[in-house]
Amino acid sequence: MCIAAKNDNVASLEMLLAARGDVNRPTTDDRSTPVYMAAQGNHAQVLKLLMKAKANVNGTLNRKQGGWTPLFVAAGFGHVNIVKLLLKHPAIHTSLVQKSVAPRNFWGFTVPAGMTPLDIAQRCKRSPVVRMLLSSAASAVSKPRKATTSASAASKHKAPASLADDAIKRMRLHSASK
Repeated sequence: MCIAAKNDNVASLEMLLAARGDVNRPTTDDRSTPVYMAAQGNHAQVLKLLMKAKANVNGTLNRKQGGWTPLFVAAGFGHVNIVKLLLKHPAIHTSLVQKSVAPRNFWGFTVPAGMTPLDIAQRCKRSPVVRMLLSSAASAVSKPRKATTSASAASKHKAPASLADDAIKRMRLHSASK
């Protein structure tokens, strides 16, 4: 399924799904899942089929590869349609952090451990994705440093100030509850 997802081969994917192939089976090299491959390649139709087949939308690459989720990689590449599809999924986790032990150069800069999909979208200057993530409350993570990041992201990416204010309030409430 990974090969079909990577190559945007809808017909092959449909045949594999009909044969009850494992929608979450990763590749052997970097442990990419079919959902991850579809997200990375900006293959919306493939992603829709996988989501309909109940594939794990939060599956990560192995720790050595950074622990990136499909939402993280789609946000970094600015794949608006993929981010939109993933954000509609009820099981999506928008604040999962990248878990790399060592920084990894992928988008032309070092990606340190602890980045969220919002962080990578901001760093890659993907304004439409930043606005989507802010409006979906993806900025409400437990780290206090995100409060200023959310506010600056909202203004920098022309998102309504109320989104940033709302995100900051959620983070303060979350921090206070700990």
